[in-house]
Amino acid sequence: MPIFVGSNSDDSRIRSNRVGFAVSTANPGSASEGDVYFNSSDSGLRAYDGSAWSAVGAGGGTFSGIASGSISNGDPVIIQDTGKIGIVSSTSFTQANGSQTVWHSVETYRTESVYHETEDKMIFIYQDGPDSNKGKITWATLNANVTVSLTYQESTFLNSTCMPMGAVYVPDEDVVVIAYVEGDPYHGKAVAFSLSGNTVTYGSHVTFNAAQTGSDGSVIYDSNSKKIVIAFEDDGDSEKGKAIVGTVSGTSISLGSEVEFESGRTGVAANLKTFDSTNNKIVIPYKDRDDSNKGKCVVGTVSGTSISFGSPVVFSTNEIYMAQGAVYDPDSGNIVIAYRDNVLDSASGRGYIKVGTVSGDTMTFGDPVAYGANQTIYAGIGYDPDAQKFLVAHTDSTSSPYKGRYSVFTVSGQTPTMLTTDTQFDDGYAAHMNIVRSTSVKRSGIVYNDVSQFSRGSVVAFRHAFLDTDLTSSNFLGFADADYSDGDTVNVQIAGSIDDAQSGLTTGSLHYVQRDGTLGVGASFPIVEAGTALSATKIKVKK
Repeated sequence: MPIFVGSNSDDSRIRSNRVGFAVSTANPGSASEGDVYFNSSDSGLRAYDGSAWSAVGAGGGTFSGIASGSISNGDPVIIQDTGKIGIVSSTSFTQANGSQTVWHSVETYRTESVYHETEDKMIFIYQDGPDSNKGKITWATLNANVTVSLTYQESTFLNSTCMPMGAVYVPDEDVVVIAYVEGDPYHGKAVAFSLSGNTVTYGSHVTFNAAQTGSDGSVIYDSNSKKIVIAFEDDGDSEKGKAIVGTVSGTSISLGSEVEFESGRTGVAANLKTFDSTNNKIVIPYKDRDDSNKGKCVVGTVSGTSISFGSPVVFSTNEIYMAQGAVYDPDSGNIVIAYRDNVLDSASGRGYIKVGTVSGDTMTFGDPVAYGANQTIYAGIGYDPDAQKFLVAHTDSTSSPYKGRYSVFTVSGQTPTMLTTDTQFDDGYAAHMNIVRSTSVKRSGIVYNDVSQFSRGSVVAFRHAFLDTDLTSSNFLGFADADYSDGDTVNVQIAGSIDDAQSGLTTGSLHYVQRDGTLGVGASFPIVEAGTALSATKIKVKK
């Protein structure tokens, strides 16, 4: 039979089905190593290790390591790359852009770009005008000081006339897939390539549309099904909007069957990064040229080697010049679309942002917000999860020559808020813009053709104003159990423990570790749950 030991007058007594512990609201004033009691204020067991009380059971306890720098009692701490334990470190950066860097000095057309994660390179895909309009690639590296390092390693992926229409990095296979239109008879084709250092390996070219294919389109990666989706206009079939699913294995691509998503003449948006990972849906914005050039979206679901679509949803009842690009916002779970509205206000042809929310196979949209003061033509849009901000680079077509400019904004729900507008990054005519972001240096590249200078391929490095941090989604350990100096052995109260060295907490609320190492009830990026506040001074560490 188990024995109950406690502070009652009958210190030892027999109980038939459980072990009991002494109950208290605070640590006993004196104790011996191995003593255990139940703390009724936080509903947890505490054990004495000979020097201090700590929570036990239900995943609680401590972890020990070597301190890196000074640590105060109650500080949220992380495990560093060195294996040492330290507080969260952060650095504040201001918004900045670099100077134009030319990566192809002669006529460059139909530029697309994509970030190669393992090689940490921006890949430029383009049509080389002086060299018989061949399809080529080259690459460069973004630097932390808002500059670009070029690698002049040009590679040809198609030896005939080529119009690139989209590209995407496939992380599971570590390859890039290019969709393009091959000149005469203008078939839609795709090819995958791997990159290792300066070595490129191409797979076989496959045809996704054997009829005449329009040059507008995009490639989207579905990380749920691990498939690519090519959206395009089938000029051989009344310019209808269609899509096709591709399976990538190494540098090989196998294709399903074409699926129609719009029966009217369609202008498919470029630069689409619109896989909704919250709902596992593909979103395709486009212009319906047979319905007064309205802006529309369809929501698609990939199943096996096919895709099914809901009914088209109108996001702009006005005539749009084009849907200039769109990106998924992982923080709000919404799709953010940049487009040119030809009639909305007196600045006819002004660029706008609209935010849409997917629900099943349909969408709802918020109100439009202008991202610039003047008429626009081309635009590219990108999202930076570290800054939680959007960058839209665009062509201001009100001056001669046209100017390359950018605007920065945030999104809350379905409402965009502009932070800066119409900042100039090139005093020439910038066209075919893309935004590429390096996850390693947390900088972006505005990739474009400089039409004023022979349409040469160009890039400008860009940095958002943001708080950089060494906090990640996986390196948070818990809370320091005392004050420590550099090199000391640190005891960390880990998941399931109760830390009682806090202040100003909101009782009953889940708290998050912020980018600067403080605690708050609102999540920042990365999302790191610290635990639930039991009082203003106590927090139970999140498991």
